[in-house]
Amino acid sequence: QEIWERNKKSTQLSINGRLDWQRTLTRQQLRARLAVLYNRSGTNLVAAVVRPAAIKCVGVVSVSGFISDSVTYRYYPTSKDEAHYLVGCLNSNVVNQNIKPYQTQGLWGERDIHRRPFEVCSIPRFDPKNPLHIKIAAIAAQAERRLKRWLAMIGGTVAQARATARGIVRHERAQLDDLVAQLLAQSQLSTHTARKRHRFNPHDMLSFLL
Repeated sequence: QEIWERNKKSTQLSINGRLDWQRTLTRQQLRARLAVLYNRSGTNLVAAVVRPAAIKCVGVVSVSGFISDSVTYRYYPTSKDEAHYLVGCLNSNVVNQNIKPYQTQGLWGERDIHRRPFEVCSIPRFDPKNPLHIKIAAIAAQAERRLKRWLAMIGGTVAQARATARGIVRHERAQLDDLVAQLLAQSQLSTHTARKRHRFNPHDMLSFLL
């Protein structure tokens, strides 16, 4: 007991220690070219591609660099195609509905999302040589371009803005649902085969999520 008391670590955290608990700040790439974010909690899963270099100010405050808050999960893609592929998968109704039975329930319905999209769905890492992956990325990029043209006209509450945005890209979302359903069906078969052979699946996105 005396030895343990002498050598135990202090439970008092410094201000820096609290801010950077488990290196949640210093692990981030402040000037990453691209980042994919999705919400940690909420009724529905929502993902977006963020371009940190394009963010020059927040309100009237000038900023340099970008960090994600604790209410989001992040991933740093290596290309625009990979970013759009992942956002296309996460924003599909297929993945959103698949995680519903596993979300915690609150007063207003489903709540926590966390890593469930990757725990429940076999979303493989982006493969630039896979035609299905490229098609998902292309449709997601098309949806982003369409939304940008309408962005100035989207108003109301957050819920109203999301509903309007979904309506604007409803055709792209329908295409993504079909493509992501195909992707998950193929990936699930591949993962099942890998598990039968007792191998680690190197394409498991969950391993790379921060």
